[in-house]
Amino acid sequence: MTFPSQVLSRRRFMRSLVLKGCAVSLAGLPFPGAADEKASAIAPSRTGGQPTGAQPSSLNKPSSYLSVRALGAKGDGQTDDNLPLQEGIDRVSAAGGGTLFIPSGVYLTGQLALRANVRITGEGYPSCLRLRPAGNNYVLANTDGYRYVDNVTIDNLRIDGNKHQNRSSGGIVMNGRNFVITQCTVHDTVQACIECGAPGKGAERTPLSSGIRVIANYCLNPGLNGNAWGAIGITHGSNVLVQDNVCETTDGQMSYGIDIEPNAGNLIDGVKVIGNILRGGRLYVDCENMSSPGRNIHVSQNQILAENALPTKFANAAAVFLRNIDGLTIESNLIVGHPASEWMGIMVASPITQFSLRSNKILGPAKGGTAKYGIFFGYRAGIATHGEITGNSIDGGAGLRYGIYAAHPRALSDVKIAENVFTSVEQPYALSGYPVQ
Repeated sequence: MTFPSQVLSRRRFMRSLVLKGCAVSLAGLPFPGAADEKASAIAPSRTGGQPTGAQPSSLNKPSSYLSVRALGAKGDGQTDDNLPLQEGIDRVSAAGGGTLFIPSGVYLTGQLALRANVRITGEGYPSCLRLRPAGNNYVLANTDGYRYVDNVTIDNLRIDGNKHQNRSSGGIVMNGRNFVITQCTVHDTVQACIECGAPGKGAERTPLSSGIRVIANYCLNPGLNGNAWGAIGITHGSNVLVQDNVCETTDGQMSYGIDIEPNAGNLIDGVKVIGNILRGGRLYVDCENMSSPGRNIHVSQNQILAENALPTKFANAAAVFLRNIDGLTIESNLIVGHPASEWMGIMVASPITQFSLRSNKILGPAKGGTAKYGIFFGYRAGIATHGEITGNSIDGGAGLRYGIYAAHPRALSDVKIAENVFTSVEQPYALSGYPVQ
């Protein structure tokens, strides 16, 4: 996959920081062998989302290290390797924790149940777990509906959801504490590539998933036949970091690049979304299903490129969609609207409070398009309270009707509006007389 040179340069730089920090993250996991020097020895380098794996180190392996080949896995793309793969995960966990190594190859499998204190790693893109035909499930998942699986790391793998041979499929779904997914390519899933949530049963009485790190992954082409999904989904969790991932669609089926959308009974508190590239999908933060607002959500330095989305039923939607949040920062993002959407940049559809929308660059399509609004506040009083809208740059491209628009005359309360800059916008502010500094 080809990316603009500026995206690649930034991504290589960020990845170098991530890989340096990854050893620290792995070292924090309470099982033997998690931070041994092979972690860096087998980490692949990647260009434009296509990794080329280095060969694993020939250093002596600790007792907590196991290769799936030693258990009879073939990795030939024909043999069903589900049993040896699951045996490897189970053995490492039962031994108190360690590393399961997946050498280069294509391993057909059904769903694999994650276990506590296990690192699953490979040689990068060449180490592929492919959902077998009619597997119809996530490839890696917590299968216990009531309990978390804690202290898991998944890195340097390719996960193929094989969506054209499955009516449903997904990449990785995690429920637990201290969970790291990094340097993975996850592609062609019907459902999400990567998802963080609560156990399927009893979620309302379950502590938050926490210590979740989703860093430097490449998610490609989730969704099938109009059943569009997000690449990365967060439905339940605290202390969650989603950083330096690339989420992309080339078949027009991805609805959201990153989707923070808790289900009823779930909670969101403390999510950071930093430095990601969303190509052809929205950023969606919708906490409407919660009994209380989502809290402490920080979104910064992302490239949200909805302009490049292929036509789908989700085309007429804002690049950034927000509902029911207490404690929100949307800062220093590049947001490019879809040419078929009326809501070009940011849409606030239900109340946000204690918020900051600042220093974002919002761009409209260069040619044509039907965009009307740069930043839009919805149809109720008090939809945005105790916050700021400052220092944003809104460029309408081929032309934009309103820069910042409020659909209700009392939509805003105790909100500072200042130092925003507008280009190719007919009416910069349409706020029913609300003061602008």
